[in-house]
Amino acid sequence: MLLLLLACALGDPGPASPDSPAARALERVDRIAALSGEVEAMAVELEEVATAARAEQDPAARARAVADVQDRVQALQQRNDALKAEVEALERELGSAAGAPDQAVQTPAAQGGAAAP
Repeated sequence: MLLLLLACALGDPGPASPDSPAARALERVDRIAALSGEVEAMAVELEEVATAARAEQDPAARARAVADVQDRVQALQQRNDALKAEVEALERELGSAAGAPDQAVQTPAAQGGAAAP
């Protein structure tokens, strides 16, 4: 415990240097946060468009609305795949920074399980 306190006291209290692993991880976290916001916004829009498509009475308009929903689902899946790739890259970087490049940090999502809501 004393060594941990000593290490914390000796560390630089300022921001991480621009090319440090911590700075790179923070940049990736910012990208993950931005992608998460995009995925959330796309999901909300998708829900609104799908609700409107279900309420459409005209068959031709409904077909167009369904095609729009399908396009939005595909775009959402692509953005979500990009988000997952960023999270997995961060996990690998954290594992490497911890000195265990073959043992990256594993979240439930990376292990094939569902992420916590």
